[in-house]
Amino acid sequence: MARRAGAPDWSRALSAGLAGLAWESEDLGATDEEVREAVRRASGASGLIVVGGDGSLSLVTSAMVELGLADRLPVGLVPGGTCNDVARSLGIPRPTAGDLDGWAGVVRGAATGPARAIDLGRVNDRAFINHAGIGRDSPTYERLARRKAWLRRVRLPGPLVSLVHSLETALRFRSIRCAVTLDGRRLGDRELYMALALNGPYFSGGLSVTTDTDMADGLLDFALVHAAGKARLLRWLAAATVSSPRPHRGRGKGEGDFIEILRGRRLTLDTESPVWPQHDGEPPEPEGVRRVRFEIHPAKLRVRVISWLRGDPGVVGRGEAPS
Repeated sequence: MARRAGAPDWSRALSAGLAGLAWESEDLGATDEEVREAVRRASGASGLIVVGGDGSLSLVTSAMVELGLADRLPVGLVPGGTCNDVARSLGIPRPTAGDLDGWAGVVRGAATGPARAIDLGRVNDRAFINHAGIGRDSPTYERLARRKAWLRRVRLPGPLVSLVHSLETALRFRSIRCAVTLDGRRLGDRELYMALALNGPYFSGGLSVTTDTDMADGLLDFALVHAAGKARLLRWLAAATVSSPRPHRGRGKGEGDFIEILRGRRLTLDTESPVWPQHDGEPPEPEGVRRVRFEIHPAKLRVRVISWLRGDPGVVGRGEAPS
């Protein structure tokens, strides 16, 4: 269970939402090993509830994949983190901190809602649930993470923190020369600022390049952001942070050849210089690589959804009713 400033009283919210059910809670821990052991101890339960953001859910998901539990142990999500992009994609609401009844309802839905299978992604050998990408090296990530933590401590509104963080990130991007292969078909060379593999439509606290991404279609969306000048990159990030994107496919909406959108099961990038893949907002690996493979993971994840929003873009299993 993750904790953050401004969060509701989780003890009361959990007690109210899980009244009449047998349940236990514990903190996830700080390391992959601690999370894996926590998940292992819960392997005999009827389900898990993750109280946290995308990072917490990603850690639990990775442990479940390693333990062979992803396709048989349902997971419910209570969006209590900084970035709650998976919850946004699944239509899970996030009440205000003082709305105990609202949070209790979210908790109840995470425990008893219908369970549906969604796709997982894989970047090289690491599973991800929402997104993965390249564009920042490890030292840059660490500097920006410290700055983002400071912005939170001075109590800037969340959207403003995301905007400042995104703009500062963009200023530090350097172009990446790479050869692009989609589902075995060579597409040629590209000069990129960043490349993203998207299982859900939102990333980095609500940014989006397309809202018709389906988390249960067996495919990933790939966004290749071409190195077409920092001014253009900054304008796009600022607009993406403060506006609501519309569904689009092919080239990024209003961006000509700046953002290239592809869809498939596997994208391979062979780069001229080392890159540091990241996934679900987690820190990049300390060692750079020159080949990055984004692909659909063979495992699925069963998630509990509070309500089934028929036809809404970005919601898992678009257009289907729960069984």
